[in-house]
Amino acid sequence: MIGNNRFWAGLVMLALCCCSSNKEFETPEGYLLPEKMRAIMVDLHMIEGAKAGISVVGDSLPVAYYYESLYQKHNITAAQLDSNLQFYASHQEVLDKIYENVINDLVQLEAQLEKDYAKKRKEESPTPPDSVLKESIDSLKIGLPGVKKR
Repeated sequence: MIGNNRFWAGLVMLALCCCSSNKEFETPEGYLLPEKMRAIMVDLHMIEGAKAGISVVGDSLPVAYYYESLYQKHNITAAQLDSNLQFYASHQEVLDKIYENVINDLVQLEAQLEKDYAKKRKEESPTPPDSVLKESIDSLKIGLPGVKKR
């Protein structure tokens, strides 16, 4: 009987823990909503991923320019970003969820960029017409044993 009561007590505790972890997070006044942080973090990681020292790869502008652009785009200050990063760092479950979304967004952006790049390369160097392609293939056959030139 005692083992059975422990089972039910454990089950009730598990249910309470599960219910409490699904509680909606309420952002206190003065802090950015998780969705806003998500968008900022995507841009922030794009800057961080592209920087090499004090500039961005392939650009002569300093990294500070990109950070200023980030602040303007999201209508925040460096101090606001810093305080929000600290706030969310102290709310690990929410930060983890934000990062799951940030990673998904970055993966989707990367896939789209790769698709756009492949399309651009295809437009710049289109596949040759069939006759030119056939001639190129036929020219490879010349001199091969057992292959007659047409």
